[in-house]
Amino acid sequence: MNDPQEAARTANAFAEAYVEFTREQNIQRLLSVREFLERQLVSFRQDFLRVGEELSKSSREGQETALGQMTLDSVKAEMAKRLVNLEMERIAMKFTYMPDHRALVQVEREIAEIRNRLTKQINPGKQDLPLLELLHGSQAKLGMYNYILQKQQEIRLAEAAELGSARIIDYAIAPKVPVSPNVSRNARVGGLLGLSLGIGLALFLNHLNRSVRNVKDVEEGVGLPVFGAIPNIGSEDGAETAKQWGRRRKVKDPAKLLLGIDSGRSYAVEAYRALRTRIRFAVPEASARVFLFTSAQPGEGKSLTVANLAIAMSRRGGRILVVDCDMRKPDQSKLFHVREESGISDVLVGRNTWREMTKPTRVNNVDLVPCGEIPEDPAELLAGPAMGQFLAEAEQHYDLVLLDSPPILPFTDASVLAPLVSGVFLVVRSGRTRAEAIARVRSILESIKAKLIAVVLNGVSPQDEIGYYPYAYYYGAYPASGKRRWFKRVARGVLSRFRRV
Repeated sequence: MNDPQEAARTANAFAEAYVEFTREQNIQRLLSVREFLERQLVSFRQDFLRVGEELSKSSREGQETALGQMTLDSVKAEMAKRLVNLEMERIAMKFTYMPDHRALVQVEREIAEIRNRLTKQINPGKQDLPLLELLHGSQAKLGMYNYILQKQQEIRLAEAAELGSARIIDYAIAPKVPVSPNVSRNARVGGLLGLSLGIGLALFLNHLNRSVRNVKDVEEGVGLPVFGAIPNIGSEDGAETAKQWGRRRKVKDPAKLLLGIDSGRSYAVEAYRALRTRIRFAVPEASARVFLFTSAQPGEGKSLTVANLAIAMSRRGGRILVVDCDMRKPDQSKLFHVREESGISDVLVGRNTWREMTKPTRVNNVDLVPCGEIPEDPAELLAGPAMGQFLAEAEQHYDLVLLDSPPILPFTDASVLAPLVSGVFLVVRSGRTRAEAIARVRSILESIKAKLIAVVLNGVSPQDEIGYYPYAYYYGAYPASGKRRWFKRVARGVLSRFRRV
């Protein structure tokens, strides 16, 4: 109802109707009680008339009464009859006259005189016993008669007043503002309820999410060492370029994903420097120069990891060769801005030599062998003897050779290349890759006698790895994501989970 005046009138009409209903119900109840009392009064009057007739009969005939077997004195009987009649008259006059009214006072005086006379003349022996019993019974009935008359008068007064069990205290007035809907209150309650449900759902899904999130999850849950924890990387204009909040945001120029390792002071730069240092100390340069980078599933960020690691390695003065062996989805040519007309596929089929396919990049000391034309069966092409010969020759001319391969679980390409290299690095994305998938990759590599050196954890949030790179505090160059609160990290995991579903 939109009209406040109409709302007030409707409420008042309902209240008045209810009061009238209760009044009628009360009147009906009083009528029923009054009819019952009137029937009782008629019954008492008949009893008094019967007592009077018995007393009159005893007075006229002077014989035994039905109440006793002894003869009553006619004078006493007439006095008793007169007393009963006066008592009934007095009871009726009490509801009509005031207590000091002359007629009522006269009747009470006469009643007192007759009582005194009867008291003096009645013999308490057996002769007057029936009379005494009759008087006592009439007195009891007169008390009941008096009580019923009193209730009858009360009923008549209630009927005259026409009172009900309900009454209107205050009438409704037109409201100034609508009672419902209360937009402000509903918005607050809805917002609070939605926030509570959202937090509860986020916590529940976060509890169900069994993906690895930090270095501790990998080292303790899988038993593999972690050489680096790489954060999400953003371009200078603030656009997210790695998988952030569960989705891939494309950039027009993929080369913006590469970091300036020599001059940068961001958390991501320090992470790649730390990865470079750990590889140099863990793997002697004289014994290992060819490394394969793969992942458990697509979208882990291995191609970007290979490119930035090559830049970091080149800053130490060594010559680095990046080979794009990911013939399922090649990305290195886009990252380094190199034309991809021909590449490693041409080398493997014998169409060109690997020196002819090696392209210089804009980064000093970093060369690239692009993917080239994508064959119908990349795994069969990579399994040929030409791949091993190429790696042996490249190892003699470069300080470090980094191979970018497809994910190992959906494709067999990485399984073919793993026995040919010095070691394998597994790139894992935080909040996405499950521990079971990492264990499965480890089992595959062990079955083909390949050496899994370590895990590179990609896409971590800086606050998840506080203490892993403590010098980041010194530079004070955390990205904006480093200031997110804990529940934002949970929300990122939830959104990532929904995205995968």
